[in-house]
Formats: sequence, C-alpha cells, structure tokens
Amino acid sequence: MTSRRLVPAVLAPAGVWAAHTLGYRLAHPDPAAHATALAGHSHLPVLGLVGAGLLVACLAWVAVRDASGRRLIVRLESLLVPLLVAFGALELAERVAVDEAATAALAEPAMAVGLAVQLLVAAVLLVALRGAERVGTWVARRLRPAAAAAAAVPPHPPSCVVSPPGSVWPWPIRRRGPPAALVRL
Repeated sequence: MTSRRLVPAVLAPAGVWAAHTLGYRLAHPDPAAHATALAGHSHLPVLGLVGAGLLVACLAWVAVRDASGRRLIVRLESLLVPLLVAFGALELAERVAVDEAATAALAEPAMAVGLAVQLLVAAVLLVALRGAERVGTWVARRLRPAAAAAAAVPPHPPSCVVSPPGSVWPWPIRRRGPPAALVRL
C-alpha cells in the first residue's frame, strides 16, 4: 500500500469520530434528544482514543518524512472518500447492532449532517497534514546547518597538538605539560 493510500486510511478513525460527534451534536442540539440519539454509542470513546493516537502518529510520520526530503502529496478527495465510506459503514453497523433496520440510518438526521460534516473534517485533516509538512521542513532547515558545521570541525583542533616536521617521535608533542602536582622530582 502506498503512502498516499495509507495516510487517509490511518486518519479515517479520527475523522469519523470527529464528524460523528459533531454531526450528532448539530442534528440533536437538545440535550435530552442528544442523549437518546447516542444510545448504543458506547464505542465512541474507544474510537476517539484510537483515532487521536493514529492522528498524532500520522502527523509525526509526515513531518519526519518531509524533513528527510520525501514530500507526501495527499489531495482532499483522497481524504474525503475513505471518511465518507467509513462513516456510512459505522452508522449502518450501529443500526444493525441495536437490532434496527440498516435503512433506518438513512432516515436519521445525524446521518445527513455527519456526511456533510465529513467535508469539513477532511479539510481540517488536510490543513493538519500541510502543517506537519511545514514543521518537518522547518526542523530540517534548522538541523542542516548544525549538522554541516559539526561535520566540518576536525576531531582535534590543530592549535592543541604540535607535531614537529620530520619528527620520529610517534606521539604528538603537546604545548603544555602535565599539572605540577603530577610531576615527581
């Protein structure tokens, strides 16, 4: 699986969780109706944790990848399609899990709102990916001069070691001797 296909798949749990939460909140603004609509959604905290972990790992991977000079090209539609499919599959699975007809999900207002919110979520994820790429580029620019400077420094600066030309002595002669306390008379 290529990176362009892997990234949307890895980001899907975070996007579906965000759109699911926002979609149900917008479709059912009344607290009592919201609580009733969320019956059978005990999996959402786990989905949120898994999604958040995958999101952070993916953004870090994109930043490191960009810092090493391998830019990742992800388009909005490549993020949107897996989000729409995953959200629809999750809604249908939730209906089947509570012994309702799968077609009942289509009549649910949260389904329509959630599908519409997926576009917003995909755009936010795309902005987050671009931000991770910029962080990777910034870190790479900061580290390259330091790495180049470290590579340019010789292991022993020439001012510390004097080696007379044509010397047969196998060790370099240092300008300073040992401390006076170490010299035995």
